Amino acid sequence: MKSSSFYGKSRSNADCIDIDGDDDIRGIKLVANENKSPVIVLGDGASVGEVIECVGNEQSEENPSQLSETLNVKKVYFGTYGCSIKGLQVSQEFFKFLNVPMNMDTKYKLHITIPISELIEISSCISNIEISLLLRTDPTSTTKIREGIKLNQDKNGHFYSPEEEGGKARYIIVVLESLPLKIWKSIEKIIEKENSFHQKKTFTDVHTLILQAEREIDKLKHSKESEEIADASPIVKRKVPRFSSPKTKQMKVNTVIELDDSCDAESESPSFANEIILNYPPDEVDSITISDYDMNCLQEEQFLNDSILGFYLKYIQKNLTDESIASKIYIFNTFFYGKLSKSRKSEDMSRSVAERVYDRVKNWTKCVDIFEKDFLIIPMNKNYHWFLAIVCYPKLVSEGSKSGWRQTCKREHNPCIIYMDSLGIARERPRLSEPIRHFLSMEWQKKKGTQLTFSKAALPDHYPRVPYQTNTTDCGLFVLQYVEQFLKDPNFVLNNLASVKLEEWFPLSVIDTKRQHLRDLIEQLRDESKDFKMERRQMRAVLIQKKLPRET
Repeated sequence: MKSSSFYGKSRSNADCIDIDGDDDIRGIKLVANENKSPVIVLGDGASVGEVIECVGNEQSEENPSQLSETLNVKKVYFGTYGCSIKGLQVSQEFFKFLNVPMNMDTKYKLHITIPISELIEISSCISNIEISLLLRTDPTSTTKIREGIKLNQDKNGHFYSPEEEGGKARYIIVVLESLPLKIWKSIEKIIEKENSFHQKKTFTDVHTLILQAEREIDKLKHSKESEEIADASPIVKRKVPRFSSPKTKQMKVNTVIELDDSCDAESESPSFANEIILNYPPDEVDSITISDYDMNCLQEEQFLNDSILGFYLKYIQKNLTDESIASKIYIFNTFFYGKLSKSRKSEDMSRSVAERVYDRVKNWTKCVDIFEKDFLIIPMNKNYHWFLAIVCYPKLVSEGSKSGWRQTCKREHNPCIIYMDSLGIARERPRLSEPIRHFLSMEWQKKKGTQLTFSKAALPDHYPRVPYQTNTTDCGLFVLQYVEQFLKDPNFVLNNLASVKLEEWFPLSVIDTKRQHLRDLIEQLRDESKDFKMERRQMRAVLIQKKLPRET
């Protein structure tokens, strides 16, 4: 493994491969790379993915130092390019990625072997939620990987940039199903040799990197919806190693990229159509539009976007909440907190922080008096992670300032801000509530004409232990379930903020079926909307035939 400098020159000696230049090499996949360009090898009679190294003058199919188990991989990210692969092989000499789909033309699958000598960093994250390995490669491997799977270096598409310290695309992130002890011991042996290059990452660190990659994937899908991608298919040629001299040559084992020619080519090209499926609620000014693209977010291991969250939050309030409670809540737009908390260059810095914060969103609530509501529900997104804030009884802050609400109000009616976070990291961000408090103070002044401070003493923060997610992609689903569950019985939550009861507030099986439930619901509402429109058209046709005035 290399020194900490990205362009370090040190390299361990690799096994030598002797090749006779006159040999007719057929029927095997011979991995031998003398230059620094990617190697794509097609084996006429080789079994799938078989790699046979010629050591000395003998063919060896069992090199103990390179045999390893194949680990099951949930997903791998080469920088901002995320894909599913067949598996990962790990030994003390290499990491081998099996069946890596080529960017923009996934019917071509590659095997990518990265020697340990071409890694500049190995990091790991082992938690009860996720097991991940993070790798950074040297310039030699980086160039081959970029060219092999067609990653852009100009960042107009997916990109992998391990040379950028602190960059969001600096790692190859491998999210594993599991990590057997035997394999971890092998990795530890690698680390023992160069222990300065191993870093332990927290789940939050890895989760943020993955969310950043997924957001780039999300942006790229949007930008290429109308583009033609048929010309992205590479022309693959059979390459056979030939040498001018019959004498034996000595070569190093480098990063190798092989084409897996056994995979069935998919005849269908990806579709980027973005048909509108549903407007909900129909015929309302602030209805949420759901498209084909939004529906893709409901596939397994995908992140929910603003449209899906906004849709279901409206549905919860209109259809799943008792009217006595629904009339007392206000659900903010999914973009509200982001707008509230993000400063602008054009802001007048001579004004107070509260005034600047309020100016960003002062028109968002001009048609509603939020202080007539008992609960203000604020979906929040920070570092690509969804979580929730619920402001409870904001109006009572005013009453408490006059008479001391802690002594006069029932326990469940105490004003507070409740944070519900499926990763439990909101409590590590104590300044989350500052923009909310500034907004409430300025909104009170605008709507009520008096000054009121929503301090932590009058409106304390609470971080109850609620059910936590067990993967990296379900944070949006948990936000929806928190809201749905809270509105069924707010007092249960308010009376158990410090209790362990909320840890088992709802079974995780509810989350497991939530994606399918949302898909079914959207399709049901779409069909109902079509039927309603058809009935209206038929009624109008009947009225016209009878020469009666149309309904207005």
